[in-house]
Amino acid sequence: IIEMDLNNKARVTIVNSGCSAYHPKVATAPNKIQQYTTVSISDVSMDALEDEAFWIFVLDNSVYPEQVFYTHFLGWLHQGIPYYSAISSTPDEQTLRTPTSKTAPCIWKALHHTVDYLAQRNGIEKERRKLFKFNMRHQLLKWVVNDLHVTKMISMSGRMLVRIAGECVAKSAVSMPYLKTSSRHLSAVKDTLEKIDNRIAIMQTETNVTDPPAQLDLNKGHNLLAQVAVLPCFERLRRLEDVDGLAGALIPQPKFVPANFLLVPDRVVNRPRAVDALRDADMLCTRVMVQNKVIKNAHFLIISLIENLFIHVLPVPKYGDPECIWQQPLMYAQQLDILTLLQRLMEHWAAACFSTLASREFDIIRITVAGAMSTIADAVLRKQATDRPSQMSAHLAGYKGRLPPFAPTAGKYAEQSETVEVIAPEVNIVRTQVLDYFEALLSIAPPDRHIFKWEVTCKSDLGSARLCFQMADYQAFPLEAPMNYLSQDTDPHYLITKNCPEFKAYRDVFFYFKYFMNTEAGGFPHLSSYNQHAAQLSWQYLCAVGYQVEAFDRMLSCRARTHRWPSYAVASRFTLPNEATNEEDVLHIKTLPTFSDTIGQKDSELLLSYLTAPYIRIPLVANFFATEDRVSLLRKEVMQNIFDSVLFEPGRYQSVEHTNVSPTCVPSEKDELLSTPYGLLINELQHSPHAIIDPLLALLDLAVELDSGTVFNDTAVEIMCYLVRMLSRVYNYLSFLLQHATRRHKSFDKPLRGLNIQPTSLRAIATFHRVFQERLHNELQPMLEKWMEEARNSVMKHEGETKSVETTELDRVTQLICKLQAHVLLLHRNTETLDATSTGTLLGSFVYMSARHTWNQKLIPVPETELYEIIHLQRRSLVEYLCTSGSSAMSFVLDGVVRTTTDHGGREPTAGSRVRNWSYVDGSSNIGRFTIHSTRAMPMMAQELRDDLKRSFISKSLNEEV
Repeated sequence: IIEMDLNNKARVTIVNSGCSAYHPKVATAPNKIQQYTTVSISDVSMDALEDEAFWIFVLDNSVYPEQVFYTHFLGWLHQGIPYYSAISSTPDEQTLRTPTSKTAPCIWKALHHTVDYLAQRNGIEKERRKLFKFNMRHQLLKWVVNDLHVTKMISMSGRMLVRIAGECVAKSAVSMPYLKTSSRHLSAVKDTLEKIDNRIAIMQTETNVTDPPAQLDLNKGHNLLAQVAVLPCFERLRRLEDVDGLAGALIPQPKFVPANFLLVPDRVVNRPRAVDALRDADMLCTRVMVQNKVIKNAHFLIISLIENLFIHVLPVPKYGDPECIWQQPLMYAQQLDILTLLQRLMEHWAAACFSTLASREFDIIRITVAGAMSTIADAVLRKQATDRPSQMSAHLAGYKGRLPPFAPTAGKYAEQSETVEVIAPEVNIVRTQVLDYFEALLSIAPPDRHIFKWEVTCKSDLGSARLCFQMADYQAFPLEAPMNYLSQDTDPHYLITKNCPEFKAYRDVFFYFKYFMNTEAGGFPHLSSYNQHAAQLSWQYLCAVGYQVEAFDRMLSCRARTHRWPSYAVASRFTLPNEATNEEDVLHIKTLPTFSDTIGQKDSELLLSYLTAPYIRIPLVANFFATEDRVSLLRKEVMQNIFDSVLFEPGRYQSVEHTNVSPTCVPSEKDELLSTPYGLLINELQHSPHAIIDPLLALLDLAVELDSGTVFNDTAVEIMCYLVRMLSRVYNYLSFLLQHATRRHKSFDKPLRGLNIQPTSLRAIATFHRVFQERLHNELQPMLEKWMEEARNSVMKHEGETKSVETTELDRVTQLICKLQAHVLLLHRNTETLDATSTGTLLGSFVYMSARHTWNQKLIPVPETELYEIIHLQRRSLVEYLCTSGSSAMSFVLDGVVRTTTDHGGREPTAGSRVRNWSYVDGSSNIGRFTIHSTRAMPMMAQELRDDLKRSFISKSLNEEV
C-alpha cells in the first residue's frame, strides 16, 4: 500500500497474511503468539517507487524468495537502510493476528487484511469494519442463491460447501453485538438461508461424482468405523485415471540467442575478410531461421542480409583482373570452403525468396544476387589451388592450356533484366558487372563448351556432356553415360560429385541462378514458410526425360522463354492486336487506348509515341505528366506503372566493346549502340540531369497543390504517395552518383566503366541532390506526419468499440497509417549523417510497422523487402548514433519510438511528461539491443561506450589498424 504526502514522499506498507519471519511478533497471552500483518516504511522517495527495474524484480516473485524481498528490495527503497531499521518502530496494534503455524500467504486473506487496514487508517472503528466483513459474506451468499436457481444438479461436495458457507454467515450474524439487536438484518440472513435450503432440497444429486465421506461423529459412546479421505469435498477435481504418460517426454527448449547483423562489415578489401563475411552471414541466416518463432519476419531479415552481402559488401569478380580479391592465390581447402558457403547461402536465399510474395521490384534483386553468387563460385572454382589443384578446376579452365576452357552462360538474364524496375542503383551496377563477367567468359570458350544451359533443355547440353566426358576420361571413370555424373550421390554414376564436392556446390549455385529466371506458369513453389532444408537440391538423370531436380517437394525447371515481367513502357502492350514499334505505327491505329477512360485520343497518341523511343523516353514522359491537366492521371495504377517502367527499367545492356561508342548516324543502324551500361536513368542523370529533374520538381509542385489537407482524400493521398515513392527512388540515384563521383560510396568508390560525370553535370547533380533532400524531408515528410496524426486521432476515436463495422474501420485506418509510415521510411534510405530526428523517424516508422502491419500480404504499395533493405543499410549508423550520442539522446529517441508505436503521443514528449532512462544490453552478441534502464543507475561513461564500439564495429571495418 502506497500513501503519498504533500512533500513528494510516500509511506509504503507491506501486508502479509502468512506466517512471516520478517514481521514482528509479540506474546499477547501465555502460549499465544501474535504477528503484525503489516509493516510500514516512511519517507520513501517517489523516484525510487517509479523505478521500472524495482517493479520488474518485485513482481517476479517466482524467482526471488521472501528473504530477498524484505532484506534487499525494501532496504533499497529506503536508500539502503537495513530493513529492521527502516520499518516503523511503532506498528499498529490493530493489525495483530494469530497466524497458523507455517501458513503460506493467501490472496484472499491478504486482500481482507488490506481492506481492514485501509479502513482503520481512515478512522473507521473496529465494529464497523466487522460489519463490512459480514455484509460482504452475506452478499456472496446471495450470489449462491442466484447460482442455485440456474443449476439443475449439485454434487454432495457442493451441498456440503454451501452448508458450511451458510453456517459461517449465521455464526457471524449472531456473534456481532450490533446485529443481535437488529431484527431486520437477522431476518434477511434467515431468508437467505431458507432459500438455499429450499432450493437444495428439490435439486438432483450428481451421480458421477464420488460422494464425500460421512461426517465423523466424535461424540463418545458410539461405535463408529474409522473413515479416511485423501481430499474430502474435492473429489470432483480429481482424475482417478493415470495421466502421467499422456504428456510425452520432456522436450528441452533452447535459449534465445540474439542475431548480431553487424558482424557482417560494410565492405571487404581482401579474400580472408570476404570469407569471414560469408561465414558470418551463413551463421546468422541459420540462427534466424531456427528461431523464426521468436524472431519476427525472419525471411525478410535473411533476404536483407544476403542482398546487402552480395550487392554492397562483396565485390563481383573481374575476369582476368589480378587485383580482384577472387583472383588471389588460395589452397584447395579454402576453395572448397568458399563454394560450400556459397551453396548454403544460396539455399537460404531460395528458401527466403519463396517464402515471400514476388514483385517486379524484388524479382531483379532475386536474380541479380543469385548471379553475383554464381560469378564468385565460377571465379573461385576456375582458380587453380596452390597446394593440390582440383581436377574440376583444371578441366574448367582448359587443363593447363591444352584444351579450350568451359564457361557457364547467363541464360536469359540480360533480356529479363531489361524490363524490370531497378529501384536501387547499386543493383544496376552489380547487374552490369555480372553480365561483364559472363561476357568475358563466353569470349574465351567456344559455343560447344558452354555449360549449364538448362534454360534451353532439361537434358544434358553439349558443353556439360563434354565436361563430364573429359573429366571421366582423365580419371578412368566409366564413359557409357557421362551426363549421369551431374546427378546425386545416390545415382550409380556419382563419381564426379562424390570425388569433387566443390563441383556439386558449383552446380547447385548455378542451377538456382537459372531457376529464378523460369517463365513457366506455376513454375515456382507455392507461397509457404520454407527453411534451408527444403531448398536442398536432389538430382537424378533419366534418359527419356533428362535431369530431374527436386526441392520444395516438387520438380524444378529452368525453362525460360520470354520476359518474366513484360514492360509497361512498350506501346504495343496497349495497342494489341496492332503492333506499335515506332511513331508511324501509332499514327496508323484508328482507335487508340484510353486507359480506362483516363485520357483522350490526343494524349494517348502523344504518350504512346514517346514509348516507341526508349533511349529518349524519360524526359519526354516526365514532361508529359508535369502539366496541370495531367498530374491527376497518376492516381491510376496503370499510369504509375508506365511512369515507373519508363524511369527505372534499365533497358538494353551495353557490352564492354561498345563502351563510349556513339552512333555515327541518326537513326542508328546498330541498335546495340542505343544501350547503356548502367541503365537509362543513370545515363540521363549523368549527361543531362536538368532534362529529367526539372519536370519532376514541376510535377511535385503541381501535386502539392492537390493536397486538400486531409488524409481521407483518397485521390490526393494516392497521388502524393506515388510521388513520394518515385521521387525517393530518383533520389537514390542522385545520391549514388554524387557519392561515387566524390569517392564517398562505401561499396563503389572505384571508377566504373562508362560512368564519367563531367564537372558541369556533377554540380547540377549536387544542386538537385540538395533540393531533393530539402523538399523530401522538409515538405513531404511533415505532410505525411500530419496525415498520420489525423489518422491516429481517428483510430483513438474507434478504440475500444466492438461493432464489426467499426472494427473494420479501425483496421482500415491502422493500415493507412502503416502505408504512410512505409513512405516515411523511403525518404531516409540515403541519409548519411543521423541525428535524433532522423534516428527517431527511422526507428519509429519501422517499429510501428513491425507491431501493426500485416506482412507478406501486399497490403501496401511499397515492396516490404525494400523496407528491410533500408533498415539494414542504416542499421550500423543507427546503433552507432544511439550508443555514442549519450544517455539523454538515447532515451529521448527510444522513448519516442515507444510513444509512437503505442499511440501515446508523438516522437517528442509532451510538456511535463517524463522520459524514461534507456540503455543498451551488455555483451558482444547483444549489439543493437536496447532496454529500459534503472532510473537510479549511473549511465556508462562516454569513453567506455566508444571503446565498446571500437571493439564491435571498427574491428571489421576498412581501417584495421584502429
